[in-house]
Amino acid sequence: MKINGYQLLIWSEDPDTLQKFYRDVLGLESIAKLTLPDDYGYGFVVGKSHNLWIGKHSKVRGKNKDPFRFIVQIYVDDVHAWYEKIRDKVVVIAEPFVTPPTRGKKNKRYCFTFKDPEGNILQLMTDK
Repeated sequence: MKINGYQLLIWSEDPDTLQKFYRDVLGLESIAKLTLPDDYGYGFVVGKSHNLWIGKHSKVRGKNKDPFRFIVQIYVDDVHAWYEKIRDKVVVIAEPFVTPPTRGKKNKRYCFTFKDPEGNILQLMTDK
């Protein structure tokens, strides 16, 4: 018995608006749109094999009230370039910084932390 994969779900009261941020600001590739009478949302591919789903949930209202509990971390090739590209379109939590495990090391990894329009916390981190 084993776990074979995962898909990240972000529930929203208004997935139509939220998906525009992930598509237009982060440039994620849309792979699906589900439109059922009692369920709808948007699928995106992240990287080579991971998916992100933004969907309508009847119990979700307004912005995230506990945004630091769960952080979406997306790996990119250049954190500083992404910071320059989107810093005026997001609420910045932390400008690019060296990750604590790589401080003082030759091969440093960088991270940039920000909020999406509903207050969910995301981090862009160098993948190498």
